[in-house]
Amino acid sequence: MSFLVDDGAKTPERHAMPDTAVGIDRGVNIAATTSEGHFHDRAFITGGEAVRYRRLQQRLARGKRGQCEPA
Repeated sequence: MSFLVDDGAKTPERHAMPDTAVGIDRGVNIAATTSEGHFHDRAFITGGEAVRYRRLQQRLARGKRGQCEPA
């Protein structure tokens, strides 16, 4: 996966911090980690999604076993 953002800034001739890298992997607990060991995390679920998920889980738990009700 790659990101391209055009901010209008001119690319420098030489990288400010050569031999460094940044990686992003949505399948782990930390969103991004730099080569210096700095962790950048974010919530992957919004507050509204968390509330909806909780309500759906409650509805599922209260339902009869083996019956599936459409959402």
